[in-house]
Amino acid sequence: GLPPEVPGMAAQSDYPVRRYDIAVDQLDNRYLPLPYPPITVAVGEGWRYEPETRVVYSTDRSSLGAGYVATTVDPTWTPDQLRAGSVRPADPQRFLRLLDASNAPASLADTAREVTADVGTPYDQGLALQNWFRSQFRYSTAVTSGNDADYLEAFLREKVGYCEQFAATMALMARTLGIPARVAVGFTQGTRTGDGTWEVTIRDAHAW
Repeated sequence: GLPPEVPGMAAQSDYPVRRYDIAVDQLDNRYLPLPYPPITVAVGEGWRYEPETRVVYSTDRSSLGAGYVATTVDPTWTPDQLRAGSVRPADPQRFLRLLDASNAPASLADTAREVTADVGTPYDQGLALQNWFRSQFRYSTAVTSGNDADYLEAFLREKVGYCEQFAATMALMARTLGIPARVAVGFTQGTRTGDGTWEVTIRDAHAW
């Protein structure tokens, strides 16, 4: 099973629990699509979980055709709670590693410091980075695919890209500020259908 408590949620019972009945029709992947944060996942044998990220995966099975039930808590945090928060990953260095120094865009750390120069807490620094990307960059899928150092440097220079480049660059900039960060790849909520279910397709794929 999954760990009973979600990091950052001191009183989990204060949050509503939601149940999801999930059927995977066409996704052939070793990860199960799940809403975050899952607290229980009722699925067949052969699936494992990664405790810190709460990802459920298999080394020899596919999500294709899988059916399972998940429950999640629905957390809502105020900005004041996030500013006062002190929860860090069990292994923060795992989420602080940077690209090899010889390959990292030279402007990455300098730009991160400039964007967050007037704010203090890690939450406010992350918010400043997010607002900077939203106000100074343009979203487009009509760019060359990639997320290595060359692509990220071009993304910073041209200020146009798609979700994977936004997410990877912001995570690296946060790490240069000492904020543990990772990129999550998954789906947005999809579209409500006529029978009350939600349909999620590859068009809803997203990184953040």
